[in-house]
Amino acid sequence: MPAFSRAEGGTASSSLNGKKKSLNLPIILKKKVNFAKIKNKEELNQWTEQKVTDMLPFEDEVLNGLIVNMFEECSETGEAVDGAKFYELLLPFLEKENTETFMTELWSLVTELDEETGIPKKFIEAREAQKRKREEKANQFRKNREDMEHRRGERRERDRDRKRQRGYNNHGGGGGGG
Repeated sequence: MPAFSRAEGGTASSSLNGKKKSLNLPIILKKKVNFAKIKNKEELNQWTEQKVTDMLPFEDEVLNGLIVNMFEECSETGEAVDGAKFYELLLPFLEKENTETFMTELWSLVTELDEETGIPKKFIEAREAQKRKREEKANQFRKNREDMEHRRGERRERDRDRKRQRGYNNHGGGGGGG
């Protein structure tokens, strides 16, 4: 990742600062984010990597490295930044439509952090949804197992009844001999 050192990042950013006013950015990108407050950056990195891969017809390690580097630089400074800098740096890689989509989704994640955990609320909601889904599957599995065991029990009972009845019939049963 040396291609995206602080010096080069700063140069690219300053050379694009003149364009910042001409860009028509989505409103959400005007919100400032302090990346130092974001916990579990690995999950955010994985999310960005997956989004970039979904948008491009190939895996772009350079772009993913650039994004991770931007997160790290912003975390280290502790300074709140708006999405314009990110947008400008990603525009040559993703082009306008993809950059706008990517940045809107990214910024909706990083501007909605859970206060206690510092994790994007959408990640927490997704985890909870996965947990509920797993619990539902487990409950369905338990219910199916219980139903199957109940049917087995009923079958055993019917088999016992048949055996008793056969035994009763084979021994001349009925007790009515007279």
